[in-house]
Amino acid sequence: MKRLTSVLLAIVLALSLTAPALAAEDTDPPLWKEYGYASREECIRDIFYGDEDAYQEEVEYALARESWEASMAGEIAAFDADAYWNSGECWQAAYYDSKEAFMEDWLLETEEDFRECLLEEWLDDQWWDYWQAQEVERTRAQLGGVAGQVGVMVDGTYVQFPDAVPEVVNGRTMVPCRQVLEAFGGTVTYENGEAVCRLEGVTMRFQDGRDTALLSLADGTETTVQMDVPCYYKNGRTYIPVRFFAEALGCDVLWDGTYDTAVILRRDKITAELDSRFTVLNRFLEAMRSGGPGDHYKTTAKLEGDLTMLDSINGNQTYRFSADMELLASGATVNFTAKLKLGDLAKLMAAAGMLGDEDLAQLAASLKDARLEVIYDGEGGMMYMKVPGLSQLTYGTYDDGSWLAAPVTSLAELESAGVTTVGGALYENELAYAKYGTPVLVYGELMEAADELASYVGDDCFQSNGGYSVLRYDKADYEAA
Repeated sequence: MKRLTSVLLAIVLALSLTAPALAAEDTDPPLWKEYGYASREECIRDIFYGDEDAYQEEVEYALARESWEASMAGEIAAFDADAYWNSGECWQAAYYDSKEAFMEDWLLETEEDFRECLLEEWLDDQWWDYWQAQEVERTRAQLGGVAGQVGVMVDGTYVQFPDAVPEVVNGRTMVPCRQVLEAFGGTVTYENGEAVCRLEGVTMRFQDGRDTALLSLADGTETTVQMDVPCYYKNGRTYIPVRFFAEALGCDVLWDGTYDTAVILRRDKITAELDSRFTVLNRFLEAMRSGGPGDHYKTTAKLEGDLTMLDSINGNQTYRFSADMELLASGATVNFTAKLKLGDLAKLMAAAGMLGDEDLAQLAASLKDARLEVIYDGEGGMMYMKVPGLSQLTYGTYDDGSWLAAPVTSLAELESAGVTTVGGALYENELAYAKYGTPVLVYGELMEAADELASYVGDDCFQSNGGYSVLRYDKADYEAA
């Protein structure tokens, strides 16, 4: 059981992480043989879907594990199973009332069996910690960070500190102001004992030992702003609290404890870059947001598709589907209607054993010329839906023709959260996940999400036709995607 878990964990890690390249071509015995296959090619075809690189990554991962275990020979020889059982780190000890109960449940007959089982568990935990630490260092190096150094990242790029480096003082990340401000495109000068930072018409003045900063705006307005820690002069550099500095410039700041890195995101700059790729959709969203009762907008789409199920015994079966869709927007209200021909969906479900003959006839009839209706009330924050085949889909809980209602986010709530454009929505979504994930990766993940969305509904996907922006998505596009 534990060995199977270890193998599955190895597969997952190998597919998601990049291990250092090793000289050997395969394990001994070969990995494909350990998986029970007659040949390497057969294993790659079935387990790795024909991806030879993925197989080799798994091999390199296994070899890295073997090399690491060899370096742990002394710790393995000295491993005390009873001490580990009583250490508070063994999950089995917390789950079972006694060692004897655990051994009986896991079919461990001897003390040696007990030791081997816990040793494997302990090794898996130690390897996981080691491998994760290695992955952190590999990722840090790829992103331009320096091992063992507190880092500062601006829009996905590590700021380089050639001499004075950031440090954490009393829980605050303090940074030399020159390098960080220059990463923003600003300048730093020293005037009358003050560090004077200038960026896009905004001037900030910092002084050694002072916990306030003088902020001067482009219109001449001056404000004294309180900082939670004083700045200080060290090694020829003025250190300032990075969070205060970045937030004063309208940035979001996240702390990544795994990478010891303060992550700064220039919200306005990033969303502007993203929105430049979605101007067509943003015009539509603006019309929805600001349009009056007399403003109406219409979007239409038509989908057609065939699904062929291969069957060498009874012959291949082709199922056809189509939908004519229309979206009407007026003010804060959106009506979506889809005329569906989904009768073959019921046949497909029956072929898969999901429907009996009686249910098949009933569902096929309701889906043959079905109509899906959705109404979004952006002012009241409600969504209403009328779903075809509702009675069959809910096993009679709701009658056909019933409207379903659910509360959703209103346009006002979206606007108050700053989500009024596609770029703003993408940014807010990634920022929310970053707070619970890996902040140093958020900028790259945001760009990937934008690239993927733009490949379907970005400006390059639309064509001008009679004064309209038309989006066409055909079979060739689907196969390419």
